[in-house]
Amino acid sequence: MYMKNFVNSSKVNLLLLLLAGFCLQAKAQWYMIGSRDDTIPNTGGWEDVFFLNKDTGFVVGSPYIQGYTYSPSVILRTHNGGISWDTTWFYNTLQIQHRFNAIHCPNDSTCYAVGSKDKFYKTTDGGNTWTWSNINAIGYMGNPPAVMNDVYFMNNDTGFICHANMVGSLVARTTDGGISWVTDSVCGGSLSFSFPNDSIGYTNFGCKTTDGGNTWGIVSTFPHENYPQYNSYVCVSFVNENFGFIGSHGKDGFDYGYPSFNFGIISRTKDGGDTWENNDYPNIRFVNTIQMLNKNEGYFGGTPNQHLRYIFKTENGGDNWYPQELIGKNIYNYYPDIFSIHCPTDSVCYAVGRYQYIYKTTNGGGPLIGVGINESKMQTESLRVYPNPAGNSVTVEWSKELQVQSLAVFDYLGREVLNEKLSNNTHNIQLDVSALPQGMYFLHLQTEKDLQTAKFIKQ
Repeated sequence: MYMKNFVNSSKVNLLLLLLAGFCLQAKAQWYMIGSRDDTIPNTGGWEDVFFLNKDTGFVVGSPYIQGYTYSPSVILRTHNGGISWDTTWFYNTLQIQHRFNAIHCPNDSTCYAVGSKDKFYKTTDGGNTWTWSNINAIGYMGNPPAVMNDVYFMNNDTGFICHANMVGSLVARTTDGGISWVTDSVCGGSLSFSFPNDSIGYTNFGCKTTDGGNTWGIVSTFPHENYPQYNSYVCVSFVNENFGFIGSHGKDGFDYGYPSFNFGIISRTKDGGDTWENNDYPNIRFVNTIQMLNKNEGYFGGTPNQHLRYIFKTENGGDNWYPQELIGKNIYNYYPDIFSIHCPTDSVCYAVGRYQYIYKTTNGGGPLIGVGINESKMQTESLRVYPNPAGNSVTVEWSKELQVQSLAVFDYLGREVLNEKLSNNTHNIQLDVSALPQGMYFLHLQTEKDLQTAKFIKQ
């Protein structure tokens, strides 16, 4: 059966806005490879991104299209890392909002895309054609899901969707490629999945399966149990059956014109949900997506309270999260909210968000800049930088226990401005910073075990 509400199946070779981004210097972090530069303000955007490898991938969402009261939904596909895109339009004949929320591909040929208003589509030819499936049979107490928030398939046939809006919150499982479904309403409130293997799975709501999704249950302890500031679970990412993160929003915190959801919370567990560590981030109003690559490295994207950074990275398993530089803004001169991040390799990642932005990094986000959002943990007694603010020179001292290899200084944009090779017998150095412009700089001291970081101001 071909696509319901589908009018125009022609592929458009859409050349999205390119910065010389593909030729940017090696220290570049995330650079914009696409956005919608309308003169009309719009809130449509890309909701999810999934790449099979560093070059082939998909983006889904519902961009604002002038002349449409209810905009069509879109699936973008690229085979060259985002230089060009094929576009499949799904036009809306119903007088209601609809959009794609998520996409997942268990292999190179088969993909599933889900969204609002009975949007469940499948391709078996790598995205050349998409067929619509009726999911009205999925429901809770006779109420079919109005919105499907996430989709995950282990293989061509076995997969899951979740629905957490309005009536009938549920997790549903299929073993025949979406023809029939079995629902489980224990995990109401689930917006996203994370399956570290085919047996173990988690949802953002704190639900867990240990039998491949046959049954679901609440984890031993909710991430924010007895935590009065918690307001809403949003995203989840586990790297193995025990180690993972859940992102959520808090309430009654910093007020920047929003009565609630005004600071982010990231919860980490190392024992499969038995215990959780919670950290508040007042500069982040929403934590929308988490993508962990391994136990050390990962990213989260969100909506800041202050228009500074929208993607953060950890290299120490979530102890600290550091801001990532985004290169390229739209005509309104601001960055988008980041809704989804996906990394097909350890170094190549894509991020999408509001206003049809697409960002890409080819060097794992580039160097860590800034002092991160756990600033108090960054500067320790083992590393001192003075005077601060500095004039023509700055002295860096570190403890004798540190086996130091190199020292580098980066400016606010993440560009390396100084680099010094150091011997293990050296415990201090005086840097000539007279040629540096006034501003904030970030010092990285690479040791045999970790990265020591500090900041200083050049007057």
